[in-house]
Amino acid sequence: MLDQIQKNTPLYSYELGLTSITEYGISLLDVLSNNRKIPVDGVRQDVHFSGTIKGDKINGIIEGIDYMYIYPDATIELNIFATITTIENKNIALQATGVALNTQTPGMFNVKQDIALQSNEEEFTWLNGKCITGEGQANLQDKKVLIQAFY
Repeated sequence: MLDQIQKNTPLYSYELGLTSITEYGISLLDVLSNNRKIPVDGVRQDVHFSGTIKGDKINGIIEGIDYMYIYPDATIELNIFATITTIENKNIALQATGVALNTQTPGMFNVKQDIALQSNEEEFTWLNGKCITGEGQANLQDKKVLIQAFY
């Protein structure tokens, strides 16, 4: 369905580094390297990240956690909570859901997101309630994620 959404105005892009992972009995590295089969009830991982966000109207840093769930077919369900701190030292809350779909390259995923931003900072209230979509790639072996967002 996200493939059918028209990309209107670019809002920002971000580049993230994965800073730490909370695992619950199965390591992400084992799953990605096929050393461990994904159980029928899936795998939970809490992936902490930080990076830079750049756009015409939003620039700064982003930090957060993706409470991801990995299905047996290696599809990853995303449940992201983050804080954007702008170069003006203003905060914007980010919440995103979506999927990361396995590609033919080990550890590489195509990412699609539905994003909600919220701020009570006067110069950023225009973001509240906007329908924002994101897409990009995640290289989980290199611990890097690149996303472009549109509204």
